[in-house]
Amino acid sequence: MEEHALSDDERLLERLRITQDKELPPMRFLFRIFGKPCFPRGELVAVTGKAKSGKTLFNSLLMACCIRGERCLWYDTEQSEQSTQDILK
Repeated sequence: MEEHALSDDERLLERLRITQDKELPPMRFLFRIFGKPCFPRGELVAVTGKAKSGKTLFNSLLMACCIRGERCLWYDTEQSEQSTQDILK
């Protein structure tokens, strides 16, 4: 059976492939709550809950904790543009 040379895409996929034996760098977290690491860097996290349960306040506190000259994306599907701007002030 002939072996073919890997294409650039195949080499990239192989390099990014995660297996149970692949050594991964330790996860970096944004901060700790009650001594437990929370919110791994680079992961997408959703905060859900009933209306008026404090989701926006919680997210505001998270954003305040994350301000260190780094980027953080806040994607709010419930607030108007004006309300979101007021929260950020």
